Amino acid sequence: MCNSADTAAKCDLSGFKPMRFEVEPKAASLNMRLPASLLDAVKAKASGIPYTRYVRMLLETDVARPR
Repeated sequence: MCNSADTAAKCDLSGFKPMRFEVEPKAASLNMRLPASLLDAVKAKASGIPYTRYVRMLLETDVARPR
């Protein structure tokens, strides 16, 4: 781990993961009714990010995939 006296050239950044920033405005909304068990599974799978963002990421990935 780096301390305040280290420079980026000396730091091991191999443990960092790329981050995706959301810059497109969200002008539309979606309201879904799901079985509680499915919502619980989605929340568990989201692991560390808001589950609504996780669902949006799944939708974006699926839509971007060629048919």
